[in-house]
Amino acid sequence: MKAKGSHGAQQFEKQPEYTEVNPGQETRLTCKIFNKKGQCSWQKDGKPVGIYLGKYEWAGNPDVGDCSLRILNAALEYDDGEWECQLTASDFAAQDALTSRPMKLVVRVPPNAPQVEYNGTYIPTGRNVTAPNDKRVAVKCTSRYGNPPPYIKWFVGDEEVFGVNQTNKTEDDNPKKWAATSILDYTFHKGLNGKRLRCVAVHEAYPTKSRDTQVLLDVQYGPQVTLEGAPEGDLEENKDEVTLSCLADANPTATIMWRKIGKTDVYSFQPTIQFKPLNRRNAGSYTCEASNIVGKSQVINVDIDVKYVYGIINYFSFSSVCCNITDPPKITRVGPDRTVVASLYNRTVLVCEAEGNPPPSYQWLQKTNTAEETVYVRGAEQTLVIHNVTYEYQGSYFCKASNVISGVERTIQSDEINLSVMGAPQVLRHAVEREIAVERGSEAILSVLFCSNPGPSKAIWEWGSMKLEAGYEMGRFTAEKIEKSQRSDCYEAKLRIARTDSADSRHYYLNIENNKGNDKYSVILQVRGLDILFADPLSMATVISVIIGCLILLVIVVLIILYAFKAEKWCFSRHHPHIHHPHVHNNGKTGFASIPQTELHLGHHQSRKTRPPDPALPADYHIMKQQPRNERSFRGRAYPVDPTLMKKDINYADLQLPKTSNNGSMKKSNRAHHQQQQQLQQQQQQHQQHQHHPSAMPRNIPPNVRTDYAEIQFKPRSNEQAEV
Repeated sequence: MKAKGSHGAQQFEKQPEYTEVNPGQETRLTCKIFNKKGQCSWQKDGKPVGIYLGKYEWAGNPDVGDCSLRILNAALEYDDGEWECQLTASDFAAQDALTSRPMKLVVRVPPNAPQVEYNGTYIPTGRNVTAPNDKRVAVKCTSRYGNPPPYIKWFVGDEEVFGVNQTNKTEDDNPKKWAATSILDYTFHKGLNGKRLRCVAVHEAYPTKSRDTQVLLDVQYGPQVTLEGAPEGDLEENKDEVTLSCLADANPTATIMWRKIGKTDVYSFQPTIQFKPLNRRNAGSYTCEASNIVGKSQVINVDIDVKYVYGIINYFSFSSVCCNITDPPKITRVGPDRTVVASLYNRTVLVCEAEGNPPPSYQWLQKTNTAEETVYVRGAEQTLVIHNVTYEYQGSYFCKASNVISGVERTIQSDEINLSVMGAPQVLRHAVEREIAVERGSEAILSVLFCSNPGPSKAIWEWGSMKLEAGYEMGRFTAEKIEKSQRSDCYEAKLRIARTDSADSRHYYLNIENNKGNDKYSVILQVRGLDILFADPLSMATVISVIIGCLILLVIVVLIILYAFKAEKWCFSRHHPHIHHPHVHNNGKTGFASIPQTELHLGHHQSRKTRPPDPALPADYHIMKQQPRNERSFRGRAYPVDPTLMKKDINYADLQLPKTSNNGSMKKSNRAHHQQQQQLQQQQQQHQQHQHHPSAMPRNIPPNVRTDYAEIQFKPRSNEQAEV
């Protein structure tokens, strides 16, 4: 950078550059001026620095333009910072003073050794980093209190891992020092189990330029077993020997279990079993299985077929498992007592102490108080802590201590500790069938297994609004008495339902009580099938609804009938008892019928409800009717009316036609219709003759009485024809 000014002005020939120095050493900050005329000076972090012999000295000759500075016995607190080389102006009017760009002088401070952190815990050198197989995990490495910050590198085994991000920040308590952090995001597989994981911090202040921290990879994976020693060919009793080895590849170390098919007990927990010599009692099928905290292995089967001849065998000298193990570890204490009573859902602790060199490893085994005497591995530590005690932890516990000397595993097992659980009832939900399905009409059995100590004081089945205590019956439902299970302090409750139908499909609840509390569990029953013999009966609500509907319908029909009678809607079907049927003359062509006084009504514009009372007629008044040959469909009536009873010469009469027809129909043939037209014309002619010749009126009608005739035509329905 050249200073501004006239030609020949002073300017920088070389400016100071970034420099690092170890504590206690000396360093040189170079600054050279071309055409120097002013005075040289230095400043650090914006403050002037003087020349002091033994600390800050001129490294060159300032008179000839070499203003370089020598720093002796470098120290972080005095010398680390940003330095600038400055030069005063050659003349007050020249304005050619110079200041170099800031230069960083770093006084190195070796950082602390790197530390590895996993899951929030610092892992000391040589310890394990436990990671799951084939799952991505994050491991952090930190190196603190260095200046400048170190560069961190990762190695898995002997291979360097590249592309790992690093972050640097100043320390909160010392801003001149730095903390460097690098996070390795990596997927470990079981092939890396036991390999070294190294975090290396590179820094010039280290005597060896770098420091590292090494941890061991503990990649956990489930066991895989292989079988060695499977026999081939025939095996002869008391002559051949068999050694079976079940080798498990697992991390952590797997527990080996040998079982003999047909037996409930575990045959052996040792990886190797021997039959020496082979005996006929050893014949059978054996299985080998390994398990650890990650999972279980596949099951391997091996068959042993022993050939033998009949004879007497001394079984008392026989041992099914032969182990050449001497001086096993010695168990000094197990407890807290031979019998431990734990409260339900509380915490309890079992302790085992053993002596041995090297120190023995531990394993806690539980044997259930059942006919099968199932064995569970409950722990692999010296102390077994059960945080939430349930009845499933009730049983006999054994502590097994083992160590390995000269490649031989030595094992000893403690006396049993009987763990008893006391508390409220608890349903063994994993052992109870949650849903039960039966065919309609068959018997359903709902079974619930539970434990209770003290024993249950009450067990009640509930469904809907029904309750049934154990030991009682109610119709098709039978709640059996509580039966004790093979398991200690455990019981079984059963509800039997005979002749099931679809109405039985529901939740059934079992409520169990003792003086410590209660537990409740539901079992779902599903009834399937459509057997007619067991079809659902109609409910009482359905029957009542049908009856009410029928009654309402009957009331509506009655009301319609009453209304129809009231409004005389059924005029064609109503028969008046007072009308005399006419007698027939001339082969049924003509006849007369008398009309009582109540059948004749005078016609005005009154409504049907307000018409005047019926007028009286002479007793000898008749009605003429005309009936076609062989026709029974219509009987029209015309009534002669007394003119003295008429008002404005308007007559009113009811006309009733019986519902008769040909074969039940009102339809007439064309011939009958033609005959009816002829008869109608004859009646009109007679009517005209009566008007001109009063003597031609029907007999029994007084001559001074005016006779009116009415011709009425009816518009029939689509299937009827009628003309009157």
